[in-house]
Amino acid sequence: MKIKSLLLAVLMSASFVIFCVVNTVALLATGSKIMQKYAIVVDRDIEYSVTSMDASGVIKKAPVLGKKINVVDIEDNKVGPESFNIDSEGNTYVCDPVASKVEVYTPTGEAKKTINLGEEIIPTDVAVDDLGNVFVYDERQDVIFQISTDGKTLASVKVDPDRWIDKAHGPLRVSGSELYFDTSDQEQVLLAKIYKNTLIALSEQELAIPLKPGMVMSSGKKLTVDLLWREKGILNFLDSNGNIDVSIDIALPGIVSIQILQEDVDGNIYLQTERNAGEAVIILEVYKISPTGEILSVVPITGNTGFLVPPVKLLAVTKSGAITQFKLGPTKGKICTYQQQ
Repeated sequence: MKIKSLLLAVLMSASFVIFCVVNTVALLATGSKIMQKYAIVVDRDIEYSVTSMDASGVIKKAPVLGKKINVVDIEDNKVGPESFNIDSEGNTYVCDPVASKVEVYTPTGEAKKTINLGEEIIPTDVAVDDLGNVFVYDERQDVIFQISTDGKTLASVKVDPDRWIDKAHGPLRVSGSELYFDTSDQEQVLLAKIYKNTLIALSEQELAIPLKPGMVMSSGKKLTVDLLWREKGILNFLDSNGNIDVSIDIALPGIVSIQILQEDVDGNIYLQTERNAGEAVIILEVYKISPTGEILSVVPITGNTGFLVPPVKLLAVTKSGAITQFKLGPTKGKICTYQQQ
């Protein structure tokens, strides 16, 4: 799938939606401000079921009902959830393309609701806006659906993948009243809008607007970065015309992947970082950056080996700053949430 190709782009591209930060040890040695502490406040197992391809080569349909996440085993290649999202109340929405449903979990990780979508929709991505409207993207049809909590389609918009042709795209994002994809060239592709709580298509004029580099945060800040593999990154703040206003050259030895996650209500930016710490050892962390560029916290994300289905979107951050990870391990699934203490 196209989203899976983005994971490779994150790992291999020297120009992606990335953001680089200073070495943690050096910061602690020279910084004068005590860093904010985060702790795990939710660590809950979730169930999943695995179905296999039958003798005739047909995938057995996983059950739609129930609170289990579904995975298909095709010759030991696992196919399962590729996206999850967090709403304004802290509920976790997990996209289950195998069983054509979205599973919803409470802020404490308990099963809350199953949104069955029917066989017409195969959801590959899910997003939720501040008002609780739920949107799923079906990559097979190139359609975004707005769905009710009982699985009914409230609206749909056909999108044109030629707008990001030859570019990988990231997860579906909602920013205010607009839905976006981020491309591997650090562009935001406007896909649809929300008007009076209803998904609507773009106008011809909006579709004709050329793509421009820059990830636009909710505060209006526009960012791009460049990456020097395993050494350092350059963070660029763009002006209103898209030109570089300020660049910050910051080093992180061993860096292999960094992605902007979210901006919280106070204007702090959260970054998902992966760095190589030896043979087959990847350290996953979240950096919390103040609006002035100061590192406020470095949050280690633990237990990231042995995934049943390699996740594309490892982490999500709420606007209040809570960090959530959803993953499927070899024997159980897990939702973990980290909060500032």
